[in-house]
Amino acid sequence: MARLNVYWNNICLLRKSEEMFLAEYGEGLAVTYFGLGAPRKLREQIESDLAETGGVRADVIVSTDLDIFQDKRLLRGKNLFADLSGRFSSGPYIDKTAVSADPCFAVSQILPMCIAAAPSNPACPQTLYELCEPRYRHKIVLGGRDTAAGRSVVMTVWRLYGEDAALAFLDNAVFTTVPAVARFRVARNEYPVAILPSALCGGGIQAVFPSDGAPAIPTFAVASKTAPIADALSFLRILFSGRMQAFYAERAFAIPSSGPLSPLLYPDGKPPPYIYPPDAWLDGFDMERFAALMDDGC
Repeated sequence: MARLNVYWNNICLLRKSEEMFLAEYGEGLAVTYFGLGAPRKLREQIESDLAETGGVRADVIVSTDLDIFQDKRLLRGKNLFADLSGRFSSGPYIDKTAVSADPCFAVSQILPMCIAAAPSNPACPQTLYELCEPRYRHKIVLGGRDTAAGRSVVMTVWRLYGEDAALAFLDNAVFTTVPAVARFRVARNEYPVAILPSALCGGGIQAVFPSDGAPAIPTFAVASKTAPIADALSFLRILFSGRMQAFYAERAFAIPSSGPLSPLLYPDGKPPPYIYPPDAWLDGFDMERFAALMDDGC
């Protein structure tokens, strides 16, 4: 079996358990982990690879680090990946075409973002649109201007309501280093409202899905055109296996590509309406301006 070079930046809170699953592949697997606690960001690695080789050194990338797939300066439109059409099912709860029409992307699960209220807050906001109102100035806490959790919310507001609304939301938002800190601060009544990924919405946190659409954080899996495809597919089958899908559904309240939803966050057995920017919109989006706005104040 060929040696596979894998870039992995998925659900950082669950990494130790993820590593146990990946060990099932056996020998010949070289995984470089990115994200929380890792010495380097995936974006930095991709930038380095592109500058040095014109491609990526990984055979397989599994990531929720969405900007590497959204930004034309990075992987978007580079024609580097193999067609995975029909290889992996999106399941009954994930509309693959609503997330990405790219046949090279397999979607293993989606983390929807939730609006959470502090224990002292009698009324949890129901929409993202409300959170753009002046009454929420400096009252909304969320994690990571440079993470998918932070950026996906701002991009969704921009997509739904335009740039002015996104700027108003940024005026209202207070960013912590990571989403887990935002959860801690809303649970301690330091802020009345937080926006959290589903993985942080257990344990008694009062949370609702935005009725105008939950920002979606999909896990994208891609395989390089130069990778040994049979081995890449064998590896990705671990990610799409029933046990690993159940693990993400139970531990991260993810919307899985197979198996049931967690009844704790989805008591009616249905996923919420979720939103991911469509390909046509991303093609016309000024990613440089967006990145500059998100980087400002870091």
